[in-house]
Amino acid sequence: LKREAKVVDESKIEEASAVAMGNDVKKPKLRLDAYRFSAVTEGKNSGSIYVKEIESGEYLGKITGGKFFRVRACTDEMETRIIAAAADPRAAAIAYGRREGACSVCGLTLTNHASIDLGIGPICAGKWGF
Repeated sequence: LKREAKVVDESKIEEASAVAMGNDVKKPKLRLDAYRFSAVTEGKNSGSIYVKEIESGEYLGKITGGKFFRVRACTDEMETRIIAAAADPRAAAIAYGRREGACSVCGLTLTNHASIDLGIGPICAGKWGF
């Protein structure tokens, strides 16, 4: 039984990825919630965003054409969280950084108080337009 792809507002995550690429980020990736969102810049899926679980690295699906196409390993709960994170990547990046104490872009430990409050390092925030 094939699942219907869920509609997702990908405009904000696409905007952030475009800003990052305009700032010479070759392979834009964000850690949002428990997932890594990676913009695909080459090949037949160029323009899509791949989603993997951060901890296991397991591929959960892709966002393309305003829809999230999940794979069998992606649960309903994961799908709901992925769609929410994609709809507001800035808020999800900040929440990740505050929760993990690490930048949601590069993964480095956040050390200064402004970065900890923002949940993202100043260099990465600038590159992503956050």
